[in-house]
Amino acid sequence: MTHLNRHQKNHQKNPVRIALVGLGPRGLGIVEQICMQAPAWPDQPFELLLLDPASFGEGCHQQHQPDHFLMNTAAEQLGWSAIRSENHKSFAQWIRENGLDAGSQNGAASQHVAGSQNGTDDASSATATPTSTTTAPSSAINSATPKNNSASHGYYARSMFGRYLRESLEQLLRDAPDHIHWQWIQQKVTGLQKNADGSWNLETPEELIEDVDYVHLCTGHGSAERPKNRKNSKARLRSQSNQDSQATQDSQASEDSQYTQGTMDSQDTNTGEINPSASPSFIEFIYPFDDHFASLASHQTVALEGMGLTAFDVVAELTEGRGGVFLPKGDNGLLEYVPSGREPSIIAYSRTGLPLKAKPKGQDQAHGKKVYKHLTDDVVRQLQSEAPVDFETQILPLVELELKQTYYDTYFQLHPELWKNLPAVHEGSANSGKSGNSAVLEDSTNSGNSVAPEDSTFSANVADQKSRLALMESMVPQQDRFSLDALLDPFSSFDMQTEETFRRSLENYLREDFLKAELGVAGSPEKAAMNTLRDIREQIAKLIDFKMLRGDSQQWLYHTYLPKIKWLSVGPPRSRIAEWLALSEAGVLTLNFGAAPECTAVESDGVERDAVERDAAPSSGWILRSKTWPSYARHADTLIQARIQVSDEIGNQPLVRNLLEQGLARLFDNDGYRPGGLEVTHDFQIIGRNGKPIGNLWATGILTEGERFYTFSLPSPGKTSRFDADAKAAVQSMFTTFGNHTHKAYEEPYEEPFKEPYDEQAEKIYNT
Repeated sequence: MTHLNRHQKNHQKNPVRIALVGLGPRGLGIVEQICMQAPAWPDQPFELLLLDPASFGEGCHQQHQPDHFLMNTAAEQLGWSAIRSENHKSFAQWIRENGLDAGSQNGAASQHVAGSQNGTDDASSATATPTSTTTAPSSAINSATPKNNSASHGYYARSMFGRYLRESLEQLLRDAPDHIHWQWIQQKVTGLQKNADGSWNLETPEELIEDVDYVHLCTGHGSAERPKNRKNSKARLRSQSNQDSQATQDSQASEDSQYTQGTMDSQDTNTGEINPSASPSFIEFIYPFDDHFASLASHQTVALEGMGLTAFDVVAELTEGRGGVFLPKGDNGLLEYVPSGREPSIIAYSRTGLPLKAKPKGQDQAHGKKVYKHLTDDVVRQLQSEAPVDFETQILPLVELELKQTYYDTYFQLHPELWKNLPAVHEGSANSGKSGNSAVLEDSTNSGNSVAPEDSTFSANVADQKSRLALMESMVPQQDRFSLDALLDPFSSFDMQTEETFRRSLENYLREDFLKAELGVAGSPEKAAMNTLRDIREQIAKLIDFKMLRGDSQQWLYHTYLPKIKWLSVGPPRSRIAEWLALSEAGVLTLNFGAAPECTAVESDGVERDAVERDAAPSSGWILRSKTWPSYARHADTLIQARIQVSDEIGNQPLVRNLLEQGLARLFDNDGYRPGGLEVTHDFQIIGRNGKPIGNLWATGILTEGERFYTFSLPSPGKTSRFDADAKAAVQSMFTTFGNHTHKAYEEPYEEPFKEPYDEQAEKIYNT
């Protein structure tokens, strides 16, 4: 690309140059907000530099992915914005309007549907500057018919969602105000330089982009590089038995953002790093996917480290991707697998020893703001006033009450005879002089056996709702009562005598989980409760964001509680569980190693060595050995790391490392706990090493994980979304700065940061 300098433009005023680094869904949100807020300065030209080496709106939902790589959320729940309007089409609405739903004539006529060819060229000609040299390529794509229902309730290919995001960005830029000009620069930003006047120079491998006034970092799941002084053993190859943190959980980092993009660059073998290109026996990272498994033969055995969302992709590619077929088995939705003969033998293992729980039918059919009866808005405000609070003792009991409430509400709907014995709810207190908020906060941990008030009615306040819930529970048979502990410990019902009895128990467990998911949120109290666990994230985020939690409590949440909750609530479409059950029954997929087996490398001399001792990939494969049944072991020719390490990925993006080196950013630190993201202000200005905001540099999304809670998910149309609110706050902050300083992007003269030796800082940041 030929660099377009601000002085080359023939405007009465110099354009304000705004760079967006990363052009996935978060970048799309920033573009929208700029287009919405820029009309306040109609005489001021703005130039948007949209920097991303590959994505034009898609992010990690690249359009070249296989069709059997599915979204993890039903179409009705997905959009690039939570707003419902003609200019904010949901994914489901876009599918219907383009005739891509499975029930339409176009969608039903063919397994693959071609996309529009003209969206990008029109967008470029309508909005780009006359001298822009980079235009967005065509958005044509093949898109698979969805699984689990048709039309808006289906789970569509991620490639199709990528096309939707791209076309949404194209439309947004076509409709942009006349004084906004843009160009897509297909380059990777590896560093920023702060100029004396406060502006930025952006470093890319190809050029230096100079004199940028404002920078928004929206890199999301970016390409990461590991420091050369870091050994691979602790974070990469050792069995997951000792890894119990968010950074290495096998449920994968993201639910709705799906799957990370970027590759882990190979390091020299003398640093202790594996070189995957030279070692087909170890595949470290599969995204972005590019036929990673071509060398895997059908006579080989493949081990997958991880049983989360990434593993479902790997298994789909090694089975469906090789011509295997799933056929209906009866009329209950279960499947049988017909092998193609080209599949390798697959072993999947993880720290928990179980795949994620299936998403239920009907999860996407509730719209609008959810009304909570225990963790109410008033209760949240009360707790916020007491910050920092403790999640385990002050928030978790209220979350569990909400799960119970959903469970028993659903149970009573399925057993209508119980309603006649349950007192009604009326407005106003029936028996208590206390406010509902103070009552529940005083006794939020008491699970006691509450009884109905004397007049046999309940008020709608929090305390009475808790009493009513206790009465509901007492009316349910003991074996049908809700137990979060039981859900988190399914092994208690397994036959653990041998690996074979465990396999049968696991298949029964998968079958039961699938059938409950088929019943859906209206037919399964358990699945309804787990759906609430997913929905309530936005509510509990209000009690986590910006150090609302104590540091030790946030660490407990991220390392102990959150992995368990994700395992219950962020699972795959239910079809995936039916597929894994069919693959297990067909002998293609082995799942019976129990929790946290050991995986060791085998040298050419036949000696097993832990990966900690190795500085190169094995030449004779891997040995997987069960800890539950030590005599049970299998050899694997290839090991695939089917999981994600979020904290590593954030801290080791070259751009983030560059900012940390210069003191232009610092890691979020909550009283000694560092989840891995950057520290930002409430309007998402990045905070430098000196503790002051960098006045013209913002970060949103995954880069802020820790300061913000659960930044991975995409917005759901019609529901409250911090996704849109974050973009709005960041852009409002930018325009406030611009307005206050009359086209000066900085708030004060630039102060050179303290130059701490980076080697020491790197040791503290990356090797703890």
